[in-house]
Amino acid sequence: MRITPELKNKVIEIVDEFCFNHKKFQESPEEFCCQQHNDGLILYTINSHQIINDTTKIAVRQLYRSRAIDQKVRALARLIQQKANINCYASELINPLLNFFCKLINQCIQEDSSLEDLINQELPKEINSIRRDLIKKREFGFPYHMLGLTQGIILSDSISIELSQDNDLSDSNKKHYEFDRHLSFNAFIKIKIKEKISPKLGLDRAKKINSFVANFINFDCHFINHKETPFSPCIASNAKIRNTYDFYLVFNHRNERSKSDTLRFLYNKADGENYWKNLLDCLCNDEYQKDSEVILSLMTLASDFSKKRRVIDIIVNSINWYSDAFVEDNKESQIVKCVTAIESLVNYGENTNSEKSQDSKLIDMIEATLNNTSEEVIENTINDINKLIESYRDKKVVLSKHNSYSGVTENFRLRVGKLYNEKDRASFESKAQEIYKARSQIVHGSGLTESLSFCPLKFCRETIYNAICYFYSFGLKRDDYKNKLPIYLEKIK
Repeated sequence: MRITPELKNKVIEIVDEFCFNHKKFQESPEEFCCQQHNDGLILYTINSHQIINDTTKIAVRQLYRSRAIDQKVRALARLIQQKANINCYASELINPLLNFFCKLINQCIQEDSSLEDLINQELPKEINSIRRDLIKKREFGFPYHMLGLTQGIILSDSISIELSQDNDLSDSNKKHYEFDRHLSFNAFIKIKIKEKISPKLGLDRAKKINSFVANFINFDCHFINHKETPFSPCIASNAKIRNTYDFYLVFNHRNERSKSDTLRFLYNKADGENYWKNLLDCLCNDEYQKDSEVILSLMTLASDFSKKRRVIDIIVNSINWYSDAFVEDNKESQIVKCVTAIESLVNYGENTNSEKSQDSKLIDMIEATLNNTSEEVIENTINDINKLIESYRDKKVVLSKHNSYSGVTENFRLRVGKLYNEKDRASFESKAQEIYKARSQIVHGSGLTESLSFCPLKFCRETIYNAICYFYSFGLKRDDYKNKLPIYLEKIK
């Protein structure tokens, strides 16, 4: 990496700040610490003997940090992370850089070398050392209880499900794990990060992939399971568990009581075994090649990081919201989450071109007026500009009123309807309008005045399933969906 003047100046500023702090401390330790305390600063020290192996070469045994130094080191870390294109969080570079300053200052004193020369020599070495020690290929495994799972499953090159081993946890740690959980773990979702990456960034990305994989498996099972209360075969270690059994008492005027209860068959092992068998058949059997291709594409693309938001990302977001809705006991919150899941698929925040064209017309007219000296042309153009401004103003008023509620609702209704076949479209458009209206009542404080005429969870997962089928044909990798996907949906017959 080339050491730019900007980078060099930031390093010199930090060295000067360390030297200033060291001098102040040597002159009066009590005054320096008191000033740090009064300024609301916490005094941190860097002990050189912990960093430099040869203690005979230590000239400055301790460096004193301040808030100003911490801010400058954070700024330097961000700059190095960007310039050197290191696949990590900038915060992960702070401790290595602080150690570097300790070594740099001692080296500068011992060798009596120019600071700028040392920066040119040592900073590239330090960056290479950070890259070598911090950036590596990483794999993570997340524990689950998977109902009825009897063998491992490979979902993509970087995602697999593996059965747990007896030695995954010690007996004491296993007791801690099982203390407040209904079920112990029997499997792991294993995530391989394809690129070299730092520990924290790698873990965060793996957690997102892991969450989607588990949510997709449960969503897939809910869709193909036609029971009134579908079960979830994939139960995470931190999952919100829906209780299997619940009840309440009803008292009458004679103080006699009766019991009303709810029993959910969520943890049926036989159903779990059937689901995993069906999933394996789908992945391995040529008869289900299309389904297998869709699942493989979802898993592969979900594990590929992209700086641009793609179609796969809105599907991931939607399935995650659905999973939150499924374990939500509050009916109103469940409706809000279901609508959010569907809205992720059909509302993209796309810009209309009509306003842009109005603006460009206005600019063209003004430029024509400024470039023309004829009074008659100028007068006519000014009249045209005034008319355009008035029509533009009127149109904005209409658009603002329309888009405030009805425009967004209409988009939602029509686009959801397009995800269903023509025969069922009117029915599902009606459901879309009903659930969106209910959501608006809830979020604006009115509350739900009457129950929906259908199950929001079932409607949500059917919509997501249909969206996956259509979006797969559109292209899961595409990042131009904000403008192109609405047009694609409009063309669906």
